[in-house]
Amino acid sequence: MSTNFARYIAGFDTIDYTPVSAVSAGQVIVLGDLIAVAKLDIAAGVLGALHLTGVYDFPKVTTGGSALAVGATVYWNSDTSNAQATASTYKQLGKVVKAAADADATVRVVLNGLVSSSYNPITGGVADPGASGAIPVTASGYVDIVTAAAETRTPGRSLLQGPAAFAVHEDGRR
Repeated sequence: MSTNFARYIAGFDTIDYTPVSAVSAGQVIVLGDLIAVAKLDIAAGVLGALHLTGVYDFPKVTTGGSALAVGATVYWNSDTSNAQATASTYKQLGKVVKAAADADATVRVVLNGLVSSSYNPITGGVADPGASGAIPVTASGYVDIVTAAAETRTPGRSLLQGPAAFAVHEDGRR
């Protein structure tokens, strides 16, 4: 019997973390290409948890030209502890979910987590092997299904939710 099996450790939203120096709740932690946020205060040398997913208000600069539109990719500037639009050598933080003007001190961002940073919703069609046609799937995840026998249109909901899976209200609710 093989022993080369994976063993489940945890869900994808948090990871264990033992800091060398104390970490405050909400502090951004950069681990290689991974960006995480401390769930609670973590004392030095004590096991704690970091969030890999979620929607957060991150600090941003308030200078001219610092406005960020919904959907913009932002990066974590570890030198100034701010979210910014310029990649430079900084790690990708996530996508803006609430626009921020130049004067705004924060920007609301959905963390990249472990989701691919090159997300592209399905905008064409998904092959329908039963009718040799296609089922149109939009980025919203809705489909119109045409049945081969009756040729009637039945609105349905695709299992491919696209951005709908990341719908976030202005108050942070999903």
